[in-house]
Amino acid sequence: MHDNLVSELLAIIKKVQQTQKIDNRRLPAWDGSRLEEIRNLQIDVRGMVGELFVARCLSAIGYKTRRDEKTSSIEKGYDILVDGHFKVEVKTATRGKNSQMFQHENLSQERDYDAIILLDIAPDQLFMTCGRISDLPFRVASKKFTKTKKKMHLRNKGGAYKWDLSIEDVKNREIKTLDDFRRLFDAVYKADG
Repeated sequence: MHDNLVSELLAIIKKVQQTQKIDNRRLPAWDGSRLEEIRNLQIDVRGMVGELFVARCLSAIGYKTRRDEKTSSIEKGYDILVDGHFKVEVKTATRGKNSQMFQHENLSQERDYDAIILLDIAPDQLFMTCGRISDLPFRVASKKFTKTKKKMHLRNKGGAYKWDLSIEDVKNREIKTLDDFRRLFDAVYKADG
């Protein structure tokens, strides 16, 4: 695996593009950028790319991972099983068309996962927010992951939340190398649960 994570994500995007429907709408902020191809994928496919990328990074830094594509995340509650016991949900977002926001949809406090990884993709940068489910601001505003005190927004009575993060919120969590990825993941994985 490359130590340059943008290159690694590009390789996954190219591989997935060979099998998925492409959306050719252009967004000016993304035109000519290194990661513009992610915007041509359907939203669910972007999520799959994020999961594949995170699983590959986890494997590259020495963790055993299992990602079962045949079981929906609704049924199992998580996307990646790390070292046979640590359940990780992955949410992938690209910077919005008209804003600097990364919009993460369908977050649930009720599903079966230990931690969440928010993979935020800007035209030429990657950011990663990792947190234990118990630390996430589902109902109470917090500054743990954001520049200002924020909480998630309840989207419906079924328990789905939305969490918008700005460039300012994530700027200290840019991942350029596997060492960056490891530092952010290990802080959550090795923390007392």
